[in-house]
Amino acid sequence: MKKILFFLMLLPSLALAQTFPVNNLQINGAVSGNVSGTGNVVLQNGPSITGGSVNNAIGSFTTLSSITPPTLGASTFYPTVATNAALQAFSTLATSSITRLGFYSSGDSPALLYQASASPCSLNAGAGDNGSQVKSSNNLCWLAVLPPGGPFDIRDWGAYVNGANEDSTAVQNAINYASNNGGGIVWFPAGKTLLNSGVTVGIGGVTLKGMGWQEYNSIEGSNSAPGPNASWILSTTTAHTPVTFANTVENAGIDGIAFQQTQPADSPGWTPTVYPPSINILGSAASSGAVDVENVFCWQCYEFIRVGSVGNLTGRGTFKHIWGQPLALGLNIIASSDTNIIDDVHFWPFATVSSNILAWVQANGIAIKFTRSDNPLISNVFAYGYQVGVQFTSSTDGATQRFQMTNIDLDSANTGFQFLGTSGSTSGQMANVFVTAESGAGSSSYGINVGNSNYTYLTITNFRSTGAGSSCVALSGSTTTAVDVAITNAWCDNWNQVNGGFVGFNVGQYSTLTLSGRLYSNGGNGASLTFSGGTGAVLNQSHVN
Repeated sequence: MKKILFFLMLLPSLALAQTFPVNNLQINGAVSGNVSGTGNVVLQNGPSITGGSVNNAIGSFTTLSSITPPTLGASTFYPTVATNAALQAFSTLATSSITRLGFYSSGDSPALLYQASASPCSLNAGAGDNGSQVKSSNNLCWLAVLPPGGPFDIRDWGAYVNGANEDSTAVQNAINYASNNGGGIVWFPAGKTLLNSGVTVGIGGVTLKGMGWQEYNSIEGSNSAPGPNASWILSTTTAHTPVTFANTVENAGIDGIAFQQTQPADSPGWTPTVYPPSINILGSAASSGAVDVENVFCWQCYEFIRVGSVGNLTGRGTFKHIWGQPLALGLNIIASSDTNIIDDVHFWPFATVSSNILAWVQANGIAIKFTRSDNPLISNVFAYGYQVGVQFTSSTDGATQRFQMTNIDLDSANTGFQFLGTSGSTSGQMANVFVTAESGAGSSSYGINVGNSNYTYLTITNFRSTGAGSSCVALSGSTTTAVDVAITNAWCDNWNQVNGGFVGFNVGQYSTLTLSGRLYSNGGNGASLTFSGGTGAVLNQSHVN
C-alpha cells in the first residue's frame, strides 16, 4: 500500500472519469518493467512519469475523458475492451480512443484501435458494419483506424474462419470498406472461411488475398483432408457462387486462396454434387472488366473458374498458377472479347486417387474449355485424367480466334484437344504439345479431334500423341465449311488401341492436313499411318520419316 501511495504522489490531483480493469489496459510504445500489485492508479492527461515500473497495483487504471490519451514517458495508454459486444456497450463520451482486443473473444482477431466520433455511424442507418464502424452505447460511432490500402483482415468484421460459421456478411463488409475507401487488399488468414451466401467484388482496385495454400496435409494420393496451413474458402451448399466479380470491375483480383466444396463420400458409381463455379467473373453486352486470378487452388470443385456467359462478354484477364483437382470443369472461358493470359495450370488428383471418382472425371471432365475467347495466350499447362484436356466450341457470340498455346501436357486424357465449333471460325497456333491417352482408351479417344467443325485453322509445331484408342489426329469439316491443319514435326505413337483399323492421321471430308518436318510413328496395331477420304479431303506430305 505504501508503494501505491508513493506512486500516486507523483500525479497531480484530478477529477476521475472512466475506470478500466488492469487487464484491459493497453500500452502502445516501448515500456520496461511490470504492472502488478493491488489498488488503483489514476492517470491524468499528459503527466510525464519516469523511472522504475508500476508494481503491486492490481485494481484499475483510471483516465480522464480527453482528446489526447495520457502518457507514461514515451508510451501511450489506451483503454481496451475484449470484444465487439463490449465496444458496442461503451460510450464515446468515456474516452477519445479505445482498442478492441478481439471480436467474439480477446485474441480471435487482431487488436484494432478505434476513435470516438461525434456523429452516428454512416453505414447501415447508423448501425455501422461492426468493423470499420461500430455503433456505441450512446448511439454515436466508433471509427476504426485502418491502414490505407489494407490489408483489411476479414476477422475485423467478424469472420470466424473456422469452417463452421457463415462468414459471407463479414467478408462482404470488408470488401465494401475496401471498395469505398480507395481499394486495397482484403486479407483472408489461415483457416476455412465459409461462404455459402457468397460475396461480390463490385469495384476495381480490390484484391482478395490469402497466405497461399497447402494441397494436402499428408502424403500425396492419401485422400487426406485439405492442408491446414492455407487460406481456404469453403462451400457446403449449392445456392451461391463463393466469389463473384461484377461485370464492371477493372483491375481487381484474387491471390493465394484455395477453394473446397463438400462432395459425397467415395462409393461405386460415385457422382459429384453440382455446384456453381467457385470463382465467377461476370461479363456484359458491351464487354468490360479486367480481373487477375493468381495462385489459387481447387479441392474437388465441380467447376472452378467461369469467365463470362453467352451474350455477356468480359474484358482482359490473367490466370496464373491455377492448380487443383476440379471435377467437371477447370477453367471455363465462355465469352471474352479481350486477351486472356493463362499460365501454369496444373490439374492433378491432389484430393483423391479413388478409382470411382477418377472414373467419373475421366468420363465427364474437361480441364480447359474455350467458347468465345479473343487472342488468348496459353502456356505451361498440365492436366491429368480428363475426358477432354482442352476443348474449343462456339456460341452465338462466335468462336475462339488467334489463340497461341505452348508447352501443353495432357496426360491420361480420353481426347487431348477437341474442336467442336459450329459458328464463327476457330484459329490458332500450338507448339510443344504432348497427349497421352488413358489406359484402355476407347474408340472415341484422339490426340486431336476436329469433329464436323466450322472453319478451323490450326498451325502446330512439335506434336506427340501416344496411346490413342483410335487416331492421333482426326479431321472432319462440316458439309459447307473447311478444316485446315498444318503440323510440323509429329510423333504418332501406339494409336489404334481398340484395334479397329483406325489410321494415325485421318483426314475426313472438307479437311486439309499438311505434314512437314520430321514424322515419327510407332505401333498402330497394323493400321496405316495416314488416310484421306471423303469430299474435299486433302493430305499434303513433305515430311521426313
